Amino acid sequence: MNWDNLKYFKQSEFHRPSAQQHYKVDDMDSAFMSKLESAREYCGQYCNANDLPLQPFIITSGNRSVEHNQQVGGKPDSTHLFGLAADIEASNSRSRFLIVRSLLLAGFTRIEVAKDGHIHVDSGDKKDKGTWVPYVLWLNC
Repeated sequence: MNWDNLKYFKQSEFHRPSAQQHYKVDDMDSAFMSKLESAREYCGQYCNANDLPLQPFIITSGNRSVEHNQQVGGKPDSTHLFGLAADIEASNSRSRFLIVRSLLLAGFTRIEVAKDGHIHVDSGDKKDKGTWVPYVLWLNC
């Protein structure tokens, strides 16, 4: 992953000093990051066109090590383990709308709205024993 090629995201956004040993920021999938870049672009355009404050994409989780994934209760085959997922902070209904709208426009087909104030997005299409189902929006309430 060449972070210098990204316009909207920096490697430091995917690095949490408190979990330094757990995040493998260099292993984020380039195609996933390109789509995430597009989502941030769409969000900025929509906010500007509608006189809304810009909505930041605050990343709370990216690629995870197996150990960190277990610590946070992630599934054993989580897309976070493959650099194909990110969790984005969404603290209110407008944030959720802007982020989900942008992710859909960017072509993401797997989105979770979680009760703890984040949106999970991933690009997983296959796993070891089966297939991740695309075209889903699920709630974690």
